[in-house]
Amino acid sequence: MNVYKEVWIHPGDSHRDEFLALGILLHAGAMSKETKIVRGDPPQDKIEDPTVAIIDVGGVYDAARGCFDHHCLPRLMVECAMTLVAQNFTIPGTQQTYADLLGEKPWYQFTAWIDSQGPSRAAAQFGLEELPGFMRSPIEAAALEAIKEEDWNTVLPLAKATVNLKVQHALKLQEQMKFLREQAYGLELAGINVLVVPADDTFGSEAFRKEEEARGVTYDACLSWDNRGKGWSLYRYDDSPKLDLSRLEGDVRVGFTHKGGFIAKTIERLDFEALTDLFTIAAL
Repeated sequence: MNVYKEVWIHPGDSHRDEFLALGILLHAGAMSKETKIVRGDPPQDKIEDPTVAIIDVGGVYDAARGCFDHHCLPRLMVECAMTLVAQNFTIPGTQQTYADLLGEKPWYQFTAWIDSQGPSRAAAQFGLEELPGFMRSPIEAAALEAIKEEDWNTVLPLAKATVNLKVQHALKLQEQMKFLREQAYGLELAGINVLVVPADDTFGSEAFRKEEEARGVTYDACLSWDNRGKGWSLYRYDDSPKLDLSRLEGDVRVGFTHKGGFIAKTIERLDFEALTDLFTIAAL
């Protein structure tokens, strides 16, 4: 892999897309401690140099030359510096590009929309009338200000850590979805459609449930092994009007019920006959 000796990004205000583009380059191993970062408009010799990466500036998109500027693309193309970099670098240890793994994530798509189409079109794309200012994270604001100040000791580790977190989360979700497709199953207990996850880690169950909904299968609750004890964890999805788990309070088989009615935990791993009885009590 080519390790860039320089990376150029645009001057002035900084944006999320070049911050994440830097994070991808760092995570992919395309930048080293010796890589120099320059904020400015690159001269032609830098644009032509394949050992120099040009991010979000320069007016050229040509991955072979290390040029990743979306401003030369058609106006309605939903691409930004981050997405162009993501499409052209492979995640270490995998055969997936960053776009392959992360491209469907809402934060990834929002970054592309807000940078390429502006706030009004981005808001409409995500079902909003406008983008409220309070939606911007103070953590992001601090990171972008550090770019303006060229505080690379702050920016670069944070950018790499941000991308690494998203990559590891997405890889774990891929693995968990495979497990759920193979091991999770549905039951009807007291008229309640229940997703049974035979594990104490329910990570990915929401994504799996949405996948099932696309196939026409809906669930009102999740039943999994309790990750803090020896029993079951009962969880109500989306405040389903079909059950209130707080009604189980005081039952000798139940060790915990939340006042909000969305979760309860049994003391022991009860059989399905006993669980049916509990769901009958909780049913509305």
